Amino acid sequence: MHHDAGLVGAAVPKGVWERRLQILKEGGVNAIRTSHNPFSEEFLDLCDEMGFLVQNEIFDEMDNPKDKQHNMNEKSVQYITRGYTEHFQKWGESDLKRTMLRDRNHPSVFQWSIGNEIEWTYEGYKHVSGLWDPEVKGGYWNKIPHLTKEEMIARYNALPDRKFKLAETAKRLSKWVKEMDQTRPVTANLIIPVASLASGYADALDVVGFSYQTNQYHWSKKNYPNKLFTGTENSGGWQDWNSIIENPMVFSMFMWTGIDYMGRGYK
Repeated sequence: MHHDAGLVGAAVPKGVWERRLQILKEGGVNAIRTSHNPFSEEFLDLCDEMGFLVQNEIFDEMDNPKDKQHNMNEKSVQYITRGYTEHFQKWGESDLKRTMLRDRNHPSVFQWSIGNEIEWTYEGYKHVSGLWDPEVKGGYWNKIPHLTKEEMIARYNALPDRKFKLAETAKRLSKWVKEMDQTRPVTANLIIPVASLASGYADALDVVGFSYQTNQYHWSKKNYPNKLFTGTENSGGWQDWNSIIENPMVFSMFMWTGIDYMGRGYK
């Protein structure tokens, strides 16, 4: 769920939150993943009162800026799209800990998410996964890894040295979370989960969150049997529900995207 409400923008009145949460509750929703930044206290107060669980997400950018049109093709991003990256090195620890100080006494908060689809911003993750190899047929959303675990790890270890390594950044963030709260698990929404498992990024997480990629659950559990998995972003179609039935080690899913209304209608 995003912190906006059509024409009122990001300064959402409490009554709008209450109406939206009531609609979701009547539809059977029992948990909200905030995306992709800390939400207002009013929102968390309502989740406490109405009985929702909240996966509290903190960052959408870390070391490198996110510009998916460029990141996905591993090209330099445009300066105009730079966001929180410009502040992360100086303020990342402070912002994370201040968010947790504010929110950790809310009973609705059951997980801390340190990031959303961050892998795009670190060069080489596409190559590590093998999912974009030219000899592999089918779209990204329908691919099952053709590489072994060992082959992915070898690809990652062969990458050129770089200033920032996602696994190191994630472990630092996870450490900061644990300094503030050892009662709730740390997770993140992984857009290339098999590469994140190979790189060590997933080792910073208590729960490995999959952004779509339900067809990779079985491969991941086979190769990483001691990891705990969840669907942190799913389309909500039958195939997503069925993937949980077929893979009982996946304990939940979050449908994209709660209420998605930006002031325009769809047919």
